[in-house]
Amino acid sequence: MRELYWRVFVNTNDSEKAKVIRNSIFRELKNCELVSCKAYWKDNSLYELEFKQKLEEQESSKIIIEVFSKVILFSTSWMIDIPTSFKVENFELSGLVDSGIKFNGVKWISFMLQDVIE
Repeated sequence: MRELYWRVFVNTNDSEKAKVIRNSIFRELKNCELVSCKAYWKDNSLYELEFKQKLEEQESSKIIIEVFSKVILFSTSWMIDIPTSFKVENFELSGLVDSGIKFNGVKWISFMLQDVIE
């Protein structure tokens, strides 16, 4: 099974504001599991949110469509690293965005497609 691992940096040093943005994101994405929500150690003006989201699809071509349908909820300006072949069973896919983000207060977002670790 595959999942998306998300990292979101929020322009705040207030945990309550970070939670409000986290809740807004979770309403859009659905079925997310929080990994962490903490002040970013490198920059005290930011909060770092990490969460994961299991994908429903398991077939490569359908995974791509599912991933793109999720990332478009954040922005249309992603920089995405695509695999050389989608035929490989556990192909890698990742991306990041730092502009045109649809959630106020969000500075930077990244995602990585990974295998579910149980």
